[in-house]
Amino acid sequence: GTYSIAGSEFEGKTIVLNNDILINENVLNEDGTLNEENASTFVQWEPIGEPYYVGDVSNSTVRIEVENQKVFKGTLDGKKYNIKGIYINKGLEWNQSLISESYGTVKNINMIDGYLHAEGQYVSGVVGRSLGTVKDCYSNITIVGGDYWYYHTGICAWNGGVVENCVNEGAVSGPNGVGVVGYNRGSVIGCINKAEIDGISGVVGHSDPSDCDTLIKDCVNMGNVTST
Repeated sequence: GTYSIAGSEFEGKTIVLNNDILINENVLNEDGTLNEENASTFVQWEPIGEPYYVGDVSNSTVRIEVENQKVFKGTLDGKKYNIKGIYINKGLEWNQSLISESYGTVKNINMIDGYLHAEGQYVSGVVGRSLGTVKDCYSNITIVGGDYWYYHTGICAWNGGVVENCVNEGAVSGPNGVGVVGYNRGSVIGCINKAEIDGISGVVGHSDPSDCDTLIKDCVNMGNVTST
């Protein structure tokens, strides 16, 4: 089955959590790996919003633009309640995350005991691709990226807005794994990675100032970063 509020843009709307949300239980083992014994029973999450591109299942190097794309344009305030048990395990789908693509504000989100794996681009714990604001968010879920595309991260894989005061404590692995933000075309401020990263960087993977102003300020990596 699926669990989702996908398909609505929520422009001008504010969604506020008043309780913890339980999607699945015991997604991870104590060591942070997937609980494969029970994985077939887990409900797959369908991300809020739609990606700008999707992968071509017949050719992993090709991307296809989504027509009439719906993106999240509202405000999601988690009030620091836990979203527990997100589970995504897919192929070449892009922007696999709690929120696929956001032009709005996502704040005070706590992600725990979850597992995300996809071979497509922009796999992340909170937002796949953001042109808005992501602030005061926390992720302690396991992210596993594929070999074909980048990036896979704890908080936001592609940032064209502001990512501020976010903390990642979940393990990230894959050739383009990053703790907080993968590709930055905006501002990353006051963020911390505390997790082990098997990839390329603890806080920001790549910051591109070629045709826009970018900023990385007051960020700290406290986790071990390796590349295999």
